[in-house]
Amino acid sequence: MRIAILAGVSSDAQAKEDLQSIPDQVKNCRAYIKANGAKETAGPYIMDGYSRTGYDSLDLALKEIPPLGQAVKDAADNKYDILLMDNFDRLGDLGGA
Repeated sequence: MRIAILAGVSSDAQAKEDLQSIPDQVKNCRAYIKANGAKETAGPYIMDGYSRTGYDSLDLALKEIPPLGQAVKDAADNKYDILLMDNFDRLGDLGGA
């Protein structure tokens, strides 16, 4: 499996509230990758301080959140098969788009 990691928090306060800092998210994902004999082949894509709420258009979000746009571009360029994140909520409103 070829895996890329996506991690993000909107604010330092959010990281403290849910105890999932970006380094912790990446660490958890890398532990999963190692435990499953997979390979990290792209990323990590770090969405530090980018809000993922209030978007009506995924196209606009991809433009305004560069790490997310890069993750999608790299997927289209066949750089990884699975985009792994510690928690699906990291996508914010975009997770339901």
